[in-house]
Amino acid sequence: MPINDATTAALQDLDVSLHHYGDSESDRLKKIAALANMAVRLRESAPPDERDWSNQELHALATKHGVPDECVLPQAG
Repeated sequence: MPINDATTAALQDLDVSLHHYGDSESDRLKKIAALANMAVRLRESAPPDERDWSNQELHALATKHGVPDECVLPQAG
């Protein structure tokens, strides 16, 4: 399944921007907000066949940047 170039680019841009934050609690909260906002945006706009892939990528970014995985979990129900 080919992944939409816009989705891939958005996730790459997010990864780059997360690297600009430091290690302070304020920066950690900014990372969480950025990841949570991207998760919502992708769930609302990404094609349905990309949602599993984008969820995996968001979880990988959360782990990579040391923030709780919960910030990118899909909302139940």
